[in-house]
Amino acid sequence: MKLLEHFGSYLARRLTRTIEESFAWSEGRNPWWRIFFVAGAAYYFYDKFFFEYKDSIFQFILFGIHEFGHELFRPLGMFMGVAGGTILQVLAPIIFMVAFLKKRDFFAASIMFAWLGDSIMYSAWYCSTADPSQPIILNPFGKEGLHDFLYLLRALGLLGWTRQVAALMRFTAYASYFISVAWGGIMVWIMFQTYRGEPE
Repeated sequence: MKLLEHFGSYLARRLTRTIEESFAWSEGRNPWWRIFFVAGAAYYFYDKFFFEYKDSIFQFILFGIHEFGHELFRPLGMFMGVAGGTILQVLAPIIFMVAFLKKRDFFAASIMFAWLGDSIMYSAWYCSTADPSQPIILNPFGKEGLHDFLYLLRALGLLGWTRQVAALMRFTAYASYFISVAWGGIMVWIMFQTYRGEPE
């Protein structure tokens, strides 16, 4: 229990420091081109929150990463091979986010939260279509394949909880979109307050 408390305390301190550093980093930087990325993230948040999921502009990128994940995790067995598509699809934006944070490009890291939200939202939609009467689906290229979430939920004994699992994914996606818009938006606001036209 104490270990969890120490980890939670460390995580809170680390998060606070990252946010403070990102606000200091934003001072004097050019907001004009960055505001379009925040606006795009905000539009995606609005679109996915108020309307039923529609194909993402990143659909084919997500599909490519998803399919590569299957091949990457296949040596670990059937379950991991099937789950690997979604695992890599969600890990990809996190990996880029960490890379941007290491480069101290906090704004780019904030936009990765929008990509993460889109990736999770796609997974939520995919999960919600798990139907035992339709075990075979068509991918974006019209090729037949096994429905990942139908297999995974059945293997985990959660097939009766499909709607709840999909709803949890959607909530996580909304949170990721919100973080992207809020964090990126505050940084852009600071930039507008402090930018004097100097090149970065």
